[in-house]
Amino acid sequence: MSALKKPKITHLESAYVHQEKQKQQRLVKRRKGLMRRLVVFSVLAAGLLLFMVNALFHQAGNVSEKSAYIEELQAQTDQLETQKQTLSEEVMNLQNEDYVLDVARRDYFYSKDDEIIFKRSSENPSY
Repeated sequence: MSALKKPKITHLESAYVHQEKQKQQRLVKRRKGLMRRLVVFSVLAAGLLLFMVNALFHQAGNVSEKSAYIEELQAQTDQLETQKQTLSEEVMNLQNEDYVLDVARRDYFYSKDDEIIFKRSSENPSY
C-alpha cells in the first residue's frame, strides 16, 4: 500500500516555472496546430489524388473508345477505297464501246443483224 501513496511535493510558483509552463503550453499548441495542418493538407492531397486518378481512368476509357472508333473508320475507308477503285474500273470499261456491246449481248441478249443467240439451260444468266 505504500507504493500507492504519492509523495507530497510542494510546487514552487516562481516566474521561471511559470515561464517554462507557458513555453511548454505554446509548444503543445504548436504541435497540435501542426498536426491539424498536416491532417488537413493530407486530406486535401488525397482528395486531389483521387480526383486525378479518376480523371486518368476516365480519359483512358475515352482513348480506348476513340481508338476503336478510328479503327472502324479506317476499315470503312479501306472498303470505300476498294469500292471506288472497282467503280472507276467499271466506268472506264463502260466508256469502251466494245465492252458495252459485249455486256449487252451477254446480259440482255442483244444480237447483231442476222445473228441468233442460243442460251443453254446449264448456263447461269448473270442477271
